[in-house]
Amino acid sequence: MELLVTYHLKKEFLRKLCEIGVPGLVRGERGCIRYDYYVPAEENGTLILLEEWESAELQALHLEQSHMKRLAQIKPDYVADTEVRVIQQ
Repeated sequence: MELLVTYHLKKEFLRKLCEIGVPGLVRGERGCIRYDYYVPAEENGTLILLEEWESAELQALHLEQSHMKRLAQIKPDYVADTEVRVIQQ
C-alpha cells in the first residue's frame, strides 16, 4: 500500500516531528517499507509524506501506535489541512 500525504502547514511541522522521533519510530515498525518527508522547492507551507507499507492492515496498525497518537495530539497546532491519496492498494 502506498500513500501520498500532503500537509498544508501553519508552522514548522517537520522539525517538531523529528524532535519527538516520529520518522525513526515509524521506519522501525513492522511492515514499513518507506516513510519519507519532502519539502517542495516552490511551495511554502507544504510538506509531503510518501508512505509505503507491506499491507493496508499493517498501515492501519501503524495508526494505533503511541507515537502516532502523540502526532495526532500536536498536529492541530502545526497543520491547517491534510490531503491523503492512496497511490496503490
